[in-house]
Amino acid sequence: MPGNFINEVNSCVEDSLIGYVRTHDNLELAGRAVISRSPIRSVAVISGNGAGHEPAMIGFVGRGLLNACISGSIFASPPSADIFRLIVEMKRRGAKQILIIILNYTGDRLNFGLAMERARELAIDIDMLVIADDIALNNPIGPRGLAGALLIIKIAGELAEQGKNMTQIVDICQKVRAHLRTIGLSASGIRAPGQQQSFDVCFENVLFSKRTLHGLEQRNVIIQRDRYGYGLTVSGDNPVFVLSVREGGAAHRAGINTNDQIIKVK
Repeated sequence: MPGNFINEVNSCVEDSLIGYVRTHDNLELAGRAVISRSPIRSVAVISGNGAGHEPAMIGFVGRGLLNACISGSIFASPPSADIFRLIVEMKRRGAKQILIIILNYTGDRLNFGLAMERARELAIDIDMLVIADDIALNNPIGPRGLAGALLIIKIAGELAEQGKNMTQIVDICQKVRAHLRTIGLSASGIRAPGQQQSFDVCFENVLFSKRTLHGLEQRNVIIQRDRYGYGLTVSGDNPVFVLSVREGGAAHRAGINTNDQIIKVK
């Protein structure tokens, strides 16, 4: 269906989170973090992702699953500052160790990784599991994380509920993760609320900028998607930067380089 059941584009993430928490007495909302009211045993298991996929991943918050989940904007990773505040909140609520479980997407790996390093500077015992189970696409950073995440979340959450320490939980989850395989299929491209074009044509006419000896140089680029996709990964919301470009891929052939900045998508 082409439409979206939302009140306003700018508030749709908050509206979704508030609505979900109000229908579940075992949950509470702190900013964009959905937190379980159940007491934390020893290890807090948390996750997060860009909004637009509800009820995943907030739907996995509860006893024997996630202790908390932080949401970003539509299809954008949560900011590292928000993730860091959630980590500190888990520590305040009695967690001795904190395990992060995320899907293998560039923005999530970057922002959760930055938050984790800040937490370690405060001597917080923390670790991270990255789920990469998709076999449909060949991405530069490896397979995407898909449905296999639910199995890892359930196993980690149940082990934490049993009182296992983080080393034991990570060891078991890594063994399971090594055997996970998922294939993702879609009939059409996705479209964010308020956008007229689906994501499968989002790089058809892009205004890029790159820093040269003469300052910032702007240029319009048309990236012809091939069977491997667009051949680049990006990070950030405003501005958006190119993190990596696959050699020989569509973006590489169009002259896109790492650290180029996306100014506008037409």
